[in-house]
Amino acid sequence: MAEINAHPILEVRDLTVEFRASRAWVRVVDGVSFSVCAGETLAVLGESGSGKTATGLALLGLLPRRSARVTGGEILFNGQNLAAQSAKGWQRVRGTGIGMVFQDPLSALNPLQSVGNQVSEGLRRRGLSRQAGRAAAAELLQKVGIPDATGRLDDYPHQFSGGMRQRVMIAIALALRPRVLVADEPTTALDVTVQAQIMRLLLDLQRETGMGLILISHDLGVVAETADKVAIMYAGRVVESGPLRDVYENPAHPYTRGLLAAIPRLETRPVRMATIPGAPPDFANLPAGCSYRPRCYQVAERCVQQPALIGIGSDTLAHRAACHFAGQSGE
Repeated sequence: MAEINAHPILEVRDLTVEFRASRAWVRVVDGVSFSVCAGETLAVLGESGSGKTATGLALLGLLPRRSARVTGGEILFNGQNLAAQSAKGWQRVRGTGIGMVFQDPLSALNPLQSVGNQVSEGLRRRGLSRQAGRAAAAELLQKVGIPDATGRLDDYPHQFSGGMRQRVMIAIALALRPRVLVADEPTTALDVTVQAQIMRLLLDLQRETGMGLILISHDLGVVAETADKVAIMYAGRVVESGPLRDVYENPAHPYTRGLLAAIPRLETRPVRMATIPGAPPDFANLPAGCSYRPRCYQVAERCVQQPALIGIGSDTLAHRAACHFAGQSGE
């Protein structure tokens, strides 16, 4: 892993995001806090619908203006609160300070522009001429593993495979040399071999540039060997966080244990795959107290009260979980 600077580049404090649903506003991110340092990889994990992508979009000011809003908390980038910025303030940070690799590259890339134009657009914002930008775009595409990069500058997104399109998205994000890169499900819909290649590429680029990396994923197996620390989200809240090894080896929240148990494993004989009963909650109708209560095997009377994040083990500031039974085996 890359050398980690102890001072956070990006720090999120009690972030709250609401989306408009019919005639009401619904809270989909509720008091989320985390930080990432230079050279550090943070994995934000959870099922689809847990609030991960909304959190990632909020970090870049990309929430849809008419249907979403940040209603509380701070997004501190180099000590500056981005949540209080104007649209122009966001433009100064977006791309150069914080970059993003989107989940679906085919939707994120412009189908009417060549790949070379899309990569070089950011380079021209750095002051490069059209010719210099084109040469630098070819160099970036080559760096992210596009074969015959110069010869493919005039190709369009539909002419690339899913894995190659994701590499193009990474090249676009890197063009402005961001200090923090948010990768939203960067390996979705890719086969396992390509998944490994994309993850290895992101880590290689991180080591080269020293950027902080935030990986948003629902796949605990994909990030198991790449992240330094993790934040597990459920129903818009962080329910467990800490160093990856501590959380994976000593999960303190029943939801984390359920996710880890559901990771596919090679077995000598067929075994039934572990699952979490029920379905993710409706944000417009969350249960009182702990949102995980309807699906939890440890549910008790006290769970009607919302649990706070509490410290686990000797370093209570590092590993934390939001469960009344945190630290117990749950067996």
